[in-house]
Amino acid sequence: MIIYETINTVNGKKYIGQDSNNDPTYYGSGKLLQYALKKYGIEKFQKRVIEYCNSLEELNEREKYWINKLGAVDDPNYYNIIEGGTGGYNEFAVQANRSKRLGKTWEEIYSSDGLQKMQGIESDPTPLIDYVKENGPWNRGKKNVQSGYWRGKKRPDISKKLKGRIVSKEHKEMISNTVSNIWLDKTSVYNTLEYRKKLSEARTRRWEREKITEEQFMEACVYNKTVTDRCHALQVSIPTYYKYKRMYS
Repeated sequence: MIIYETINTVNGKKYIGQDSNNDPTYYGSGKLLQYALKKYGIEKFQKRVIEYCNSLEELNEREKYWINKLGAVDDPNYYNIIEGGTGGYNEFAVQANRSKRLGKTWEEIYSSDGLQKMQGIESDPTPLIDYVKENGPWNRGKKNVQSGYWRGKKRPDISKKLKGRIVSKEHKEMISNTVSNIWLDKTSVYNTLEYRKKLSEARTRRWEREKITEEQFMEACVYNKTVTDRCHALQVSIPTYYKYKRMYS
């Protein structure tokens, strides 16, 4: 059981935490730290032991002590945003909690009083928002990044699973009615002038971004091709094809 310090070798920022398993691959669970680990990569971080402890009670007390002593919560050079004392990752405890909670409601797990206390706790996202504004999103400039549950796993091909699926008439009618009700509802956000203006601007930007040049259009319009073939070659719908035809005729 240790109190440790995780150091970002890129910008020098640090994180004080506790580890009941003394796992060298565990760098901390703080929100800002997890964000930084994704942004910079785990190889940009180092971990050093500050103090060894003999019990969980001592571990919690010493974590609070070191966070308070170093002023980590108020210091912008630290990723800590709370005073600590209840952190640390224990795989066995996590698995035990999962089995206890399986199939139960939140009220059954925490009791009605405990549930009310949880609902009364307000989460302050300000530190994370400020960090993102200052450092940018963690996945900026990265491609094919997998995080969370899917890291290192192959995602299922949903299109193959849905291929050949027959949608019932009742289901189609339900989808149609749902969409119709949204557009007919005068109080819906989709019927405001502001939303329609944004939608129109987005369509215009997409049109300008994916606009087909006159050379591309003429190349596709060879005489031995049908309109359907031309649409397929240009990858546009038939109404869009005629829009280009009027434009370039």
